[in-house]
Amino acid sequence: MVIDRRLAGALAVLVVLSLILGVTTGTSGRHLVQTVPALLALAATVRRRPWASWAAMPVAVFWLVMTAVTGLAELGLVAPLGGPRSTIHLMLMGAIGLAAVAALAAAALWRSTATIVSRLGAFWAFGFLQLGALWVSLRLL
Repeated sequence: MVIDRRLAGALAVLVVLSLILGVTTGTSGRHLVQTVPALLALAATVRRRPWASWAAMPVAVFWLVMTAVTGLAELGLVAPLGGPRSTIHLMLMGAIGLAAVAALAAAALWRSTATIVSRLGAFWAFGFLQLGALWVSLRLL
């Protein structure tokens, strides 16, 4: 199996943009913790693990939902989360959303040779890992 450069690239862009967002908003610690699952999914992709695309899916969905909620808050359709956002914040969130869509598309196109058990295990493990990272970042940082 060859490395899926599309998935690796999308995950790398997602991580870098999220870390930049953390620096620009003064929440570097939170964003660092929240990107750990994406970094682990990226490592699995680079190491050619057959279940890597399934690990990347819940991570990408998380970031896509976060960007969608931010956009809805800016439109006044949901309660504001954390106050007003700068233009750079909104631009970075949009770019993170695009990277998440690219990661989802690349993961969906990857033909995995993993067993159904390892696919589902990776999906649920990384989903809970991402939610746990969000919880830790909001509670401890």
